[in-house]
Amino acid sequence: EADADIYLCDEVLAVGDEAFQKKCLEVFRNWKEQGKTIVLVSHNAAQVAQICDRAILLDEGRVISQGDAPKIIAEYHERISA
Repeated sequence: EADADIYLCDEVLAVGDEAFQKKCLEVFRNWKEQGKTIVLVSHNAAQVAQICDRAILLDEGRVISQGDAPKIIAEYHERISA
């Protein structure tokens, strides 16, 4: 495991089996408990809700909205269902 203050994870949970994903989530929880910053890039809203306190919604690389993760996830779902 690396020792840093900020971790950038790009779609890391999109690969691997269930055991791998469970291990990753445990590592994320440990980092969070240690006060580390995790930047998670993901299309999986459920995982964002599970891991993140805050979220940024992008559209073609532009920031559309940012704030509390549940609010941004709800906005994402509104946009994709329209």
